[in-house]
Amino acid sequence: MRVQSLINILAYIALSESSYLKLPIIKKRYDNSNIQSHFNEPHYIIKNENPFVKREHPDADFELHAKFNQLAYNVELEIGSNKDEVTLLIDTASSDMFVNDVNNLPCKQYEEEEGPSGDENDGSDNDSAIYLKKRDVSEKSSCGAISYPQFDYSAQQIPIDYDYYMNLTQNIADPSLCSTFGYFSSENSTTMNKLETPFNIAYGDDSSAIGSMITDNVYYNGIEISNFTFGLNTDGNRAGPVLGIGYKDNQNSYQNGYDQYSSFPYHLKDLGLINKVAYSFYAPYDSSNSNAQLTFGAYDKNGYLPKSGLTKVPIIKYSPRNKRGSGPYYLSITLNSISITTQSNDYKSELIATGNAAAILDTGTTATVLPYYILNELLVKYNFKWSSQVSSYIISEKEIPKDKAFITFNFQNALIKVPIIDFTYPILDGETLSNTGLRSISISSFDNDYFLLGDDFLSNIYFIADLESNELSIGQVNPQKSSESLVIIESEINDAVQSSNWDQVYGYNGITNLKLKNTYTVDDLKTADNVTENIQLYVAGAGVDLGW
Repeated sequence: MRVQSLINILAYIALSESSYLKLPIIKKRYDNSNIQSHFNEPHYIIKNENPFVKREHPDADFELHAKFNQLAYNVELEIGSNKDEVTLLIDTASSDMFVNDVNNLPCKQYEEEEGPSGDENDGSDNDSAIYLKKRDVSEKSSCGAISYPQFDYSAQQIPIDYDYYMNLTQNIADPSLCSTFGYFSSENSTTMNKLETPFNIAYGDDSSAIGSMITDNVYYNGIEISNFTFGLNTDGNRAGPVLGIGYKDNQNSYQNGYDQYSSFPYHLKDLGLINKVAYSFYAPYDSSNSNAQLTFGAYDKNGYLPKSGLTKVPIIKYSPRNKRGSGPYYLSITLNSISITTQSNDYKSELIATGNAAAILDTGTTATVLPYYILNELLVKYNFKWSSQVSSYIISEKEIPKDKAFITFNFQNALIKVPIIDFTYPILDGETLSNTGLRSISISSFDNDYFLLGDDFLSNIYFIADLESNELSIGQVNPQKSSESLVIIESEINDAVQSSNWDQVYGYNGITNLKLKNTYTVDDLKTADNVTENIQLYVAGAGVDLGW
């Protein structure tokens, strides 16, 4: 007993001295069908859907099928006195954590009818064992790409872009997935306390989390996060639990008229586990899961490129819809310009748009969503070609080399370069699964002026979100880091340089969007449809236009 007490004391002292909590991120890709593939990266399969003719025939009917196009940043925690293991989706655009109760009604009904999901779909690659479904993409999405914003709609007011999100958000409502993420047996936890506050989130994909707020202990790697407040989903059909790490003003219960509480990053500070409500995010595009990290209370000096450094910019009080409170609500920062390098311009930098637009960094979104006029300009400048055969914009990989063709995002003089190829998916031959050398655009668009930056963008940056000072430090990610150099966040991010354009934020001089350098009237707005040809990927006897 004395030995165990000494161990507990030493562990507490070590934790107090460290003042950070590091959660490994599991980057997991999901599918929307039950077809296995060894190619476990986002891609499209092009197949002839006409069973009566070969693909060489003029009547061949080609379609694109998205594969592994849905990504989640997962963390694994233990809940309650029995330390039930649960996998949660990290979401910077929400502020509540919730888990599914073991007696969740939709999940239980499914398992009684069909049996637990188990591992019946498990192949040689575990990442291909889980499949998510999506609804048809809205006509408001200009190129049929797939993206999954995770905004919730629990408050009374309906956003102007509600229809867009209703059609475009990720559907993880399938009850067959419940057991995959894990359950919390609340009735068997001796430390659980049910609160009077209801918990009710209705997501844009028709899924929901319905139940009540509770308190219980949460554990990670032996560290106890005691008396934490979170939602218990007993009646909603949303299979994937969520760890929301956003602002208090965006809490579901607060938006529905209840008092605020200490959600996850705030509660860590209340317990003395971190010194400041701040966290850093590292999940590069080509990283292994062992490297991706979400670190509360500290940042890694090796997580970003020294040449890039860290630039500190203000987090703005922007929301796509009206909300209760004064904000901030999201990790919203100001985007001042976009430049590109293209093959047609000998890969020299070309400015295409300037202004003061809002940009939301959202780990709950897979593929970036842009204002329609920005996406159209990118499609034109990079010479994407429309193919009615597959209803998508495509391009040859040879035209967008990863080391030359970039989009540069300017956030108040914090310059972030993203290869345009990262905003595309490769197209594989449906018969041979070989690479065709073609890429399909993965970005989608809407009729709004703000930017929703998802995994394809986040994989190229390192950022530190300071929710107390309302500042975000951002730099180019270092994808090849081999070691850590952690710095505890006491007050300021000492390695970040304040933006020289600090005051040029969203709304400065009345500007709240980006304007194209080349302006057009409504009648002659340049779009990809009217400046590029409608190509045929395969024409009998004539080969293919792009070399497949």
